[in-house]
Amino acid sequence: MYIPAHKGIHYILKDKPKRRVTDRRGGANAQEREFLMSKILGIDLGTTNSAMAVLEGGSPTIIVNAEGDRTTPSVVGFRADGDRVVGKATKNQAVTNPKNTVFSIKRFMGRKYSECTSEIKTVPYEVKEGQGGRAVVDIEG
Repeated sequence: MYIPAHKGIHYILKDKPKRRVTDRRGGANAQEREFLMSKILGIDLGTTNSAMAVLEGGSPTIIVNAEGDRTTPSVVGFRADGDRVVGKATKNQAVTNPKNTVFSIKRFMGRKYSECTSEIKTVPYEVKEGQGGRAVVDIEG
């Protein structure tokens, strides 16, 4: 289930474990009810960095990445061996493998190729016209 964005953060219901709760307000007529307990994942997809948080019990908690950081560089790299890498490791490969390192992708998302001519000149990877005239990134053909 998708919940509309608020200030760039997108909320997605992740899973719904069930919890049995006894309603004791009824005294002798107490009833046991089953409630769905939801977890909400918030994603902030930034042009430079991205972050995720989970909302459980009304309190958000930032999810740390493999390096222990609260944000991850918004960069994806494609290596010759077929591996894909993200974050800091990709940022480091940008120097040696610029044509296969995608960054600042939000400049092209949802836009037509004809609208992006000035932005295309600022990136080393190949941006071409895709289906419906949309801007798409071409990695190794």
